[in-house]
Order: sequence, then structure tokens, then C-alpha cells
Amino acid sequence: MEVHALREGKMQEALGQLHRIPDSAFFHSRALAACYSSPRPSDAEQLLDQAEKDVLVFHDPEPRYSFAVHYNACRGNAFTARLAKSAIRKRILRVREFAVRCVAYRISEVA
Repeated sequence: MEVHALREGKMQEALGQLHRIPDSAFFHSRALAACYSSPRPSDAEQLLDQAEKDVLVFHDPEPRYSFAVHYNACRGNAFTARLAKSAIRKRILRVREFAVRCVAYRISEVA
């Protein structure tokens, strides 16, 4: 799932796009919308916790990389580092590629 408006900082447009995407155990559009909503919905932490649990069981590490980038805004660098490291261990994600994506999403550090 790619929400270009999110990357471009157009939050209202991105939230509108996310609300049109059906929620699922793969896309977690409700959790991502909760992450970028202000104020956050009352069930935001529950949605975000469930999304993290779901992504960690995927055999394909690519979703971990994607979640690490998209959810940094609300889960922070420790979350991003944990998921990115698991993707790197699976050798799907090159460190340089991750660094470029982090800059694109204005993530200041990932340690």
C-alpha cells in the first residue's frame, strides 16, 4: 500500500485515502490512519499494537520495512529500529535503501 499524499505531508488527503482502503490484517489502514490522526482515536494504541503483532508474523520481511517507515511518526525510533533490523536480518532490505527512505519520510535517526 502506498499513500503518496502521506509521503508528501498532505495529511488530510492521506487520511481520506486511508479511509477508502478496506482494513485487513495485511494493510492495517485503520491503524495507519490512527497514527496520523490528530487527535488520535481512543483505540489507536490497540490498533497499532495489533498491526505490529500482525506484521511480525509475516514470512516476507518487506512489510516490516514498510511498517518501520510509515509508523515512525507515532511509534518512534525504537519501533522503527526493531522492525528495520528484523528486515535487514532477513536480507531483504539493504541498509542504504532504508536510509534513503528514512530521509524521504524525515526520520532523523533509527538507532
